[in-house]
Amino acid sequence: MTITAKSPAEIAGRLTAILDWLAGSHLRTVAALLLLALACFLPGQASIPAVDRDEARYAQATTQMLETGDFVDIRLHDQPRHNQPAGIYWLQALAVKISGAELPAPIWLHRLPSLIGACLIVLLTYWAALPFGRRIALVAGAMMAALLVLNVEARLAKTDAVLNAAILLCQVVLLRLYLGDRNKQAPLAYAGAFWIAAGVGVMVKGPILVMIVGLTVVAASALARDIGWLRGLRPLIGLPIALALALPWYVAIWFATDGAFYAMAVGRNITDRIATGLESHGAPPGYYVAAVFVSAWPIAAVAVSALPSLWRERRAAFVRFAAAWVLPAWIAFELIATKLPHYVLPLYPAIALAAAAALAGDRIDAERWWVRLLFFLAALGPVTTVAAAIGASVWLEGRVPALAIVLGALVIALAVLATALIEARALLAGWLVLAALAAPVTYAAVFGVVAPRLDSLWMSPRLAAAAVDVAGCPDPKVISVGNGEASLIFAVGTDIAFGSADDAAAFLAAGGCRAAIVERAAEPAFAAKLAELGIKPGLRDRVRGLNIGNGRYLDFGVYGRPQ
Repeated sequence: MTITAKSPAEIAGRLTAILDWLAGSHLRTVAALLLLALACFLPGQASIPAVDRDEARYAQATTQMLETGDFVDIRLHDQPRHNQPAGIYWLQALAVKISGAELPAPIWLHRLPSLIGACLIVLLTYWAALPFGRRIALVAGAMMAALLVLNVEARLAKTDAVLNAAILLCQVVLLRLYLGDRNKQAPLAYAGAFWIAAGVGVMVKGPILVMIVGLTVVAASALARDIGWLRGLRPLIGLPIALALALPWYVAIWFATDGAFYAMAVGRNITDRIATGLESHGAPPGYYVAAVFVSAWPIAAVAVSALPSLWRERRAAFVRFAAAWVLPAWIAFELIATKLPHYVLPLYPAIALAAAAALAGDRIDAERWWVRLLFFLAALGPVTTVAAAIGASVWLEGRVPALAIVLGALVIALAVLATALIEARALLAGWLVLAALAAPVTYAAVFGVVAPRLDSLWMSPRLAAAAVDVAGCPDPKVISVGNGEASLIFAVGTDIAFGSADDAAAFLAAGGCRAAIVERAAEPAFAAKLAELGIKPGLRDRVRGLNIGNGRYLDFGVYGRPQ
């Protein structure tokens, strides 16, 4: 189908006709959602280097797991990494192993579990909404495919996309049981899916799944004044399945580390995360409400606009369950001192379901000025995002990729079209333009075109390449002074050494195929130690840029064989 109509009303009619045609077949709907998800998630997967700090830590720890053959005790360089269970490392290792790639494997292989997890989130959201009609389910799935925070997590080789897929599967099973006939036995497959997902989630991120699912069960049961709906979980059959998936590693890590894993994981990752702003990620309560219009684009505008409709239907079983899913966990996340935008990602599928039911069910009043204002602001999202990316390219690199300009112009045209449709009160059509057309183009421009070319942010690959150049050999021994980022370990190799300026001078003095990476502040001491040893530094290069984690300016000298 093509759109050739001239007026907003005619365009809206064509768009809704396409939506209804897709929703007319389960196969077409699933295919459309999968294509939309891949169009949003794929750009940048292979071209963006390993991102500090978390992603690079996961990728490097997985690399060392494969190098050593130790799949129990996780290590990062020469230190234990007792932050999470081994589940995500196993999945990344499986992706690398199946590919047959040499170590260190390309970062995109480590990202495959996150990409698959994000696609599963889109399809599971669709499955969750099917009881309300395929049209609503299609819109709900599209909401998750376009969701900004999920698009970020789909490109990072860490826990969150996989964890959220596991949580969502548990929650969808609970929703089906909650809405089902209490007098009929739920399919055994529901219980099996729930407990397998629970076991996987606990192996990926420990207690997070238990917290969110547990709060949902307690709140939903309290609102229904009934716990009989939980019989379909068949815990006597299912709980042993979850334990069989998770318990062996939890026992093995106790003996492998003499309990040190639990001291670190509980003492720092849980207790400190709750009580203090871990790693400078603290924020006051209300942070997630304030950030929702950015991190939850393009769902937030629809969700807020749907609140009057949801309030009118507050006694409906689905609305009660959605409230039980979102509110207790949201409040808990607001009270926890450490805050990051992706922490509330497990709650967005429920918000998407409620928002899609209101939008696709024509229950949002387009005549309200504040509703149209919210949709207009949502239409600005893609434009400001691409503009910010282009601005970063100009500021950091002094240039703009031509393709980014072309895609930026297309994003502006789509935003103008969406605005015209919203002004014409065609909210669903306007939103479809944003989610199904503007979102993939925006993510292609930002993640596929601009981000990989921001060389100033990708210090580690440049430092690794400079070390090879100045050493004059393909696989030099390298020492780093002032840069201990995990991405540098991943780029150079596990055997990279870290030390002081004196250590670096002695390291180069040993001769052979070697290179030293020395931060500018340490270079005077490094030069003095070389002079003391009677050595002139060899070939050199300079690598400058920004630390992507804190924005600090970095300047390193790269030194080769002494003369």
